[in-house]
Amino acid sequence: MSKIACFGGSFNPPHLGHLKIALSVLRQEKFDEIWFLPTFDTPLKNQTMAPFEDRVQMLLRLIKPYRKLKVCTIEESLPRPNYTINTVTSLKSFYPHHRFTWIIGSDQANQFSSWKDADNLLKLVDFIVVVRDPQDHIRKDMKINHVPNISHISSTFIREGKLEYTSKEVVSYIFDNELYLETIAKSFVSEKRWHHVKQVEKLALELGEFHNMDVHQITLAALFHDSTKIWMKDKSAAWLSFVNPAYLHQPAPIWHQKTAAAYLKRCGLKDKVVLNAIANHVTGQKGNALSQLIYIADKCEPSRDYDVSEELALAKIDLDKAALMVSHKQMEYIQKEKNVSQSTIDR
Repeated sequence: MSKIACFGGSFNPPHLGHLKIALSVLRQEKFDEIWFLPTFDTPLKNQTMAPFEDRVQMLLRLIKPYRKLKVCTIEESLPRPNYTINTVTSLKSFYPHHRFTWIIGSDQANQFSSWKDADNLLKLVDFIVVVRDPQDHIRKDMKINHVPNISHISSTFIREGKLEYTSKEVVSYIFDNELYLETIAKSFVSEKRWHHVKQVEKLALELGEFHNMDVHQITLAALFHDSTKIWMKDKSAAWLSFVNPAYLHQPAPIWHQKTAAAYLKRCGLKDKVVLNAIANHVTGQKGNALSQLIYIADKCEPSRDYDVSEELALAKIDLDKAALMVSHKQMEYIQKEKNVSQSTIDR
């Protein structure tokens, strides 16, 4: 009889804490396999979840290196709303020669009495409780498993931009399938900057239609072009010294185009065209359509306090020429501002 530990959850998205729990239970309790069971819905929670298939695919990418970790999609076929008691009875029916144990967090153990048919559940399967908070109440009829350094890890963190809490493969899937993009991108910038980012996205998508450009690439490049703009100078310099030391000789206000591309690549964004557009959105890059598009949208979005009607009209026809015009206008504007500042000082 195979010993299977089942780990249910929304996995929205799955993170390194989930992986650490599974591997810890696998080693400590000598199970044959750990099965991740993503919920199709979550009766006791009220949150917006990524589609079931996307969460399955993210789990598969997270556990790919580990042959004893599996994903079970049984909940997709069960009547809804579904409860753990339904999942357990179905598993025992489908796999009569397996012995199942349920992994839950101590926060779930705290509210176990509110689970449907809780007493019957305890008769059907054993429970292992992973302690997240020492203050949580753990029932005496549940086994306790201590996994160090996981109490602070949450799927919410990833949805809010802390991408280091999951694997690069999961992050790549998130970018490729446009999951949680708004909350992630918004977490990287100030509220004022977010308004600018959304204006850039809107304008870039509008201009991109005139050139039959890839909407997905435009969306990614626009939403994430300013991802590291709020970094302190010391942090930006540290990153540049590692990924592009020669760029340290450039003015600090434009460093963020290079650090943003480097940071997002490190996190798991793989699209080279998008990364290149982000890396050149301040200075532009001749001959690269997406780079030119984001450059123009960044300089010409509606909240800018100068007339860009001529540039936008040209951008609908020729991005290279429009980018060149934007560049010239920018230099004229900067020089004008310098002259105004100098005349003020001379007074």
